[in-house]
Amino acid sequence: MYEITANLHIHTKFSDGSKTHQQVIDAALDSNLDVIFFTDHNIYTDGIEGYHINGDNKLLAIMGEEVHDSCAEIQKNHLLSLGAEKSLCQFAFNNQLLIKRIQKFGGISVIAHPHDPAMPAFNEPDISWEDSSITGVNGVEIWNGFSELKVRANKKWQAYFYGFFPKLLPQSPPKSSVAFWEKFLDDGQKITALGGSDAHAIHFSAGFLNKVIFPYKYHFQSINSHLKLSSPLTGDYEKDKPLILKAIKNGNVFIANDLISQSKGFQFQVRDRERFVQMGESGRFQSGMKLIVDLPQQADCLIFKNGGKIHTMEKTKGFSWDIPSPGRYRVECHKRYLFKQRTWIFSNPIYLT
Repeated sequence: MYEITANLHIHTKFSDGSKTHQQVIDAALDSNLDVIFFTDHNIYTDGIEGYHINGDNKLLAIMGEEVHDSCAEIQKNHLLSLGAEKSLCQFAFNNQLLIKRIQKFGGISVIAHPHDPAMPAFNEPDISWEDSSITGVNGVEIWNGFSELKVRANKKWQAYFYGFFPKLLPQSPPKSSVAFWEKFLDDGQKITALGGSDAHAIHFSAGFLNKVIFPYKYHFQSINSHLKLSSPLTGDYEKDKPLILKAIKNGNVFIANDLISQSKGFQFQVRDRERFVQMGESGRFQSGMKLIVDLPQQADCLIFKNGGKIHTMEKTKGFSWDIPSPGRYRVECHKRYLFKQRTWIFSNPIYLT
């Protein structure tokens, strides 16, 4: 399979970001990303989608939208519409209808920041996801680079601290967000876990002090979604966009904190007698099956079955492990970075029935 790096959930001046689309694209090109998804609040912008080139660097920009009910008193239940090629915010009053409309217009739906608690010190409300009745959603943003600040910073000084030292912030997907996603899987809904930046690049001023909090380049070099494609990108937008959306929908994705170390080259698959079952795929369990992990650098690896940790491999660059029984298997890889053990790689599951 062919790996590319994507950054999801990006805001511009069209909503509450601080840069234009072109300025964001330039930052993404400098960060060696392959794909970015713009998702301004309740607005879709034409004329941006397509390939953008700067020297040897090539970037595919795909337009999306972060949809939520603007008539609600508190703006909860944010849903990312990716690739639908039109604004669908008029359906925000009914999440199930919105999901069906996104699908109708060729897009995929992703629940944004499922756990996004309040920050009273900054008058920020809780905007977590609360609609437990939905079905048919394609993904859950379990690791949101900006919302993690609201999870980790309980006091005002902590928020300022992480704002001025952002590399200390990404620690792991919040346990509540992972549990939220796992509940869908336990109920039989096959949904992709994704990482998103929620990039705004907020300008902070206090007296003579002026600083951009969490610049776009910082986001583009930290929480990314790495997609495994069935064929390489062609450079043709009309052919490549469906290929990317399909990989996300099918769960051929791992999330990485690329601040810690370059994660490109990570492999997670299951080998049976006839073939390799890839991340996001399903296979029939057979005795003798092996779970295989390859890493670009040494890390501590945790194996999970049906949401529970069942095995740990310390300081490894790769291993083969005998699978004991059917189940839903995924892998986390952790590394020490800036005085703390942090999640480096978080895979989507392989399903063995």
